[in-house]
Amino acid sequence: MTCIQPTREVIDRLATACAQLPEPEGNYLEESPLRVCVLAVVDFQMTETAVIRATKRFDEEAVPAHGLHSLEDLDRFLSQHPDNREAAQLLWRYNLHTRAAMLRGLVRYFLDYRQQSGAASDIEALRDWAQHADFHRDFEGRIKGLGIKAFTMALQRLGVLTVVPDSRVKNFIATQLGVQPGDSCAVRILNSVADQLGMSRTRLDWTIWEFDKRRPQSI
Repeated sequence: MTCIQPTREVIDRLATACAQLPEPEGNYLEESPLRVCVLAVVDFQMTETAVIRATKRFDEEAVPAHGLHSLEDLDRFLSQHPDNREAAQLLWRYNLHTRAAMLRGLVRYFLDYRQQSGAASDIEALRDWAQHADFHRDFEGRIKGLGIKAFTMALQRLGVLTVVPDSRVKNFIATQLGVQPGDSCAVRILNSVADQLGMSRTRLDWTIWEFDKRRPQSI
C-alpha cells in the first residue's frame, strides 16, 4: 500500500471522477447498537453474501432465541459462552471464532464507555462516542483485530460524516490514480474530495461503494 499525498492535483482528479458518479440509493445508518457492534466485526474481509447471511441470522435467530436486546444482554451471553467457536455458531451459524473474540472486546469497550459517559441508553452512549472518538487516541490497539476500517464503519453507521476505507473505495482510488492507497490515506484523501465537492463525506463513500458494486466484474 502507498501513502498518496493529498496534493491539489490528486484531489482535483478524484473530484472530477466522483462528480460524474450516480447518486447512491441506499442508506446504511443503524439504529441498533447491537447491529453496530456485529457489523463492525463481520463486515470486513468477508463476502457481501456472507455478511448479509450472518447479520440476518443474528437478527432473526440469535436475538429472539437468547433475548439479546442490549449491550449488557450481549455481554452476558458471551460470558455464558466462553468458547468462541460455540458463541459464533449461536450468533451467526458460521465458524467466525475470531470475530466472536473481537465482539467480546468491542461490547465491553462500549459498555465501559457508557458507564463513564453516564449516557441513558446504549445508542446514546454509542452516538456520543462516535462524535468525540479519535482513532489513534481512543481506539487503535484496544480490540485485537479491529482497526481503522471497523472504527470508521462504526462512526459512519452512527451518523458521523466520514469515508470508510472499504476495498471498493480503495479500488476506485487505485483505478483513478494508478496506486493502491493505504486505509488512513484513503480516508484522508476522499474526505478532502468530499469537502471540495461540497458533498457529505458519508454520501461520497456510499456513492463510490454502490458504483463499484454495480460495475460488471471481469472474468
